[in-house]
Amino acid sequence: LETAQELSGMPGAVNNLVLTLADGADRDLVQAELETALASFPVGATVLTRDDNLSYTSLTTDVDQDQAMFNVLALLLFGGAVGAAFNLIHRLAEQQRREIGIGMALGIRPRVLAFRPLLVSAQIAILGVALGIGVGTLIGNGMASIFDDFIPLPVWITDFQYGVFARVAVIGLVVPFVASAIPVWRAVRVRPIEAIRPDLTGRGSMTGRRRTIGNSFSVIPLRNLRRTPRRTALTIAGIAAALTVLVGFLGIMDSVFQAVDTAEVEAVGSESDRISVGLDGFRPIASEVAAVEAADSVAVAEPRLLLAGSIVAEEDIDIFIELADLENGMWHPTLSTGDGGRLDGIILSEKAAADLGVSVGETVTIRHPQRVGATSFAFVDTPLPLTATHPHPVRSLAYMDLSRADQFNLAGITNGMNLLPAAGFSTEDVQVELFELEQVTSVQSVTAVTDAVRDAFNEVLGIIQMMVFVVLLLALLIAFNTSSINLESRAREHATMFAFGVRVRTALRMAVTESLLIGILATLVGVAGGFAMVWWMTQILLTETLPDFALPAIIGTGTLVAVVIMGVVVVTMAPLLTVRRMRKLDLPGTLRLVE
Repeated sequence: LETAQELSGMPGAVNNLVLTLADGADRDLVQAELETALASFPVGATVLTRDDNLSYTSLTTDVDQDQAMFNVLALLLFGGAVGAAFNLIHRLAEQQRREIGIGMALGIRPRVLAFRPLLVSAQIAILGVALGIGVGTLIGNGMASIFDDFIPLPVWITDFQYGVFARVAVIGLVVPFVASAIPVWRAVRVRPIEAIRPDLTGRGSMTGRRRTIGNSFSVIPLRNLRRTPRRTALTIAGIAAALTVLVGFLGIMDSVFQAVDTAEVEAVGSESDRISVGLDGFRPIASEVAAVEAADSVAVAEPRLLLAGSIVAEEDIDIFIELADLENGMWHPTLSTGDGGRLDGIILSEKAAADLGVSVGETVTIRHPQRVGATSFAFVDTPLPLTATHPHPVRSLAYMDLSRADQFNLAGITNGMNLLPAAGFSTEDVQVELFELEQVTSVQSVTAVTDAVRDAFNEVLGIIQMMVFVVLLLALLIAFNTSSINLESRAREHATMFAFGVRVRTALRMAVTESLLIGILATLVGVAGGFAMVWWMTQILLTETLPDFALPAIIGTGTLVAVVIMGVVVVTMAPLLTVRRMRKLDLPGTLRLVE
């Protein structure tokens, strides 16, 4: 502190004070007393608590919203995996129905016959939980390294979460037993002759018996889906859950980048080369503009005022008021509603107006600094008409015409400028030259902030890419398992067709068509669920974490293309992995009825 005071030429001067309360002190009471005492001071003062510090709240309060988002994504992935496992094991157990019937006909006890499918379920459950430890650790370590680069805290604790994993593992162990116990229980409770009889009735059709017009090979895939609605629904749900996570992650990034693009368009306006200059205090307009325009790299300079304030409401909203020449200046905000020609009021963001519940023409009360002496200020409340709104996603940005500077007792005064570089000069050239002026404290392109935000979110793409890989793998495994089990359960159908001269490519085409229908339905459900997740995160969850930002709920074209590739193309191509087994099908052995 002493070094900073010496370098600034203000020994002993401060502009901030940090208080540590005594044990047992009431923080809210102390804050209220300080605000009352400072109200009589001839300077503007704000009393903030630790909870008002963004760095503190982002690591304490905001982490709860982040955890809620990751919980939803994890539950969707887990639900898709559990549904796929249930479908797989349920079908494996159903295929043992005839063997169980034959065993009961030979006098074997039902509990002995039930042991084998339940043992298979146990093997799958135990292997799944064991692999979950390894895969989860790999994904966790990968995400930890990304977060360590993105948010370099002093310490990241990424130990294995035994409690969380134990609760999830219990479900992973129980579901396979439930999936196999249901068909096994049904099989051992019927007469052996009922269990042995082939199931050719098409029971469970969603639409009942209907005559379908068209080539038999064309309608068989649709009939296969109709006669096993539970199986079809579980397969679609598993793939759709994975796609919902994919749409959710990519949709959030689409929403963020859309907001950044909107902010950049608003900042640039009609002058893409515009540069923002900050001064070290309030200075006379005439002399400062002349000094800046004297630089060889500057073509035009216009004064502006930047002031911090708030909107007085049931819950105050902090704002940054920028006063510039909104009528004839080089830049003015885009107006989404209101009259741009009316210069006697204030222009607020759409989000601020919505949060306040006010519309154009109504009056809002602004708490702002007003100069009461040569270098002293006091906060005052001023009612102003809301003349227009602008679409910038940052809620705190507000604008007024520079002709209203007398409202703040700052007529003829500036603390910043907008300027355009001279022909042949870049932003860097302007920075080098203007930093030679003692009063200039900042020189940057108007897109510097949006560029920084975009670069920061680009680092999050590592997490997105990892999740895309996991989702792709999960969707492919679900589709492959479905195709593989379909091949096993319909082996006699395929063998009969091949025996009558039907080619393998025809059977493969039917399997691909069936997977295509499943992929289309799963994609539609996944896109709908993903959009619902994006809306929930942007319009509900993140409004608590980022109340000063308006994020749209959108899904970009690139995201839709990626989802179509995942949900339709990948799922449709899964049966191609079974073509080798289909070609090597043993026709006599498959068609034999008596084991």
